[in-house]
Amino acid sequence: MHEALLPDVLVVDDSRVFRDLVALLLEDDGFHVRTAVDGTDALAQMEAQAPDALILDLMMPGLGGVEMLQLVIERSLAPDAYIVVLTADDDPSRPAELEKLGAHEVVVKPIDSEQLGRSLRSHFEAKAVAAQL
Repeated sequence: MHEALLPDVLVVDDSRVFRDLVALLLEDDGFHVRTAVDGTDALAQMEAQAPDALILDLMMPGLGGVEMLQLVIERSLAPDAYIVVLTADDDPSRPAELEKLGAHEVVVKPIDSEQLGRSLRSHFEAKAVAAQL
């Protein structure tokens, strides 16, 4: 974790409005948030500093979410990061497919921002408890 021990979350989405909204909500929830406009931008940021959590849009132009997820895992760019994939695809087989690739959670848009914050808090609280054992 970084900056005053706040969990560092990288939000990757090609929609500036959505990206900024998620960032604002997570900052209000006590997270340090960085944003990336696409997969290429996110990979560059992750090579410089691995996030504690990655919020990744599945459908982006250029380097899409699936390809980015594969690269993050293959290159070990964020080996300890909690990875949440956001998708508008409500195909019931999609979450299992993405979890096999390395996602910890799949959230179908429109997202429940409170649930996203709770999910991240729960993950970091469990991680802190495990570290104390």
